Amino acid sequence: QILDRTMLQNLTLGCPSAEPPDLDRPKAILKELLLEKYWQEVEAETSGAVRKQESKQWFKSMTHSEQNLFGLARAFTMNPEVMILDSPCMHYQEAVAKQVEDLLVRHVRQRGICLPAGSETHRRPRTILYTTQASTSRIADSIVYLKPYWTDKKHNTWTASNVPPGSV
Repeated sequence: QILDRTMLQNLTLGCPSAEPPDLDRPKAILKELLLEKYWQEVEAETSGAVRKQESKQWFKSMTHSEQNLFGLARAFTMNPEVMILDSPCMHYQEAVAKQVEDLLVRHVRQRGICLPAGSETHRRPRTILYTTQASTSRIADSIVYLKPYWTDKKHNTWTASNVPPGSV
């Protein structure tokens, strides 16, 4: 189970294993997502100051929004070429939502975040697909609108229409 891990194990889940893991990048990503206060938990874990069972209780102290941000931190730490996100900015205050949007843009443009400067050209391009409740998105390169239509009462199907930005 994903939550039956320490914070560091959870944050680096899916990353290439390195002994010891590089802690600078996950720390920087938590800071970017306004979760820096939780880094103390990782430091206590890596120093051995917290027993292993106690170090698995970290998730319970987070708010729902912080848990969602931590999931994004895990994804950014993993640095995937493609991310599919469901409403990544929903339920956040405006400033936090803007910070998340800015990180999503940086992830695509810099081909990852909190990575060595100047190495972007050596990394593969990044793509993010995400849903949003907003009628437009300030960060999207293209927008696809989905609208329901019913062919019969038993089957709910969807159709997509590609609408150029600014034409709404």
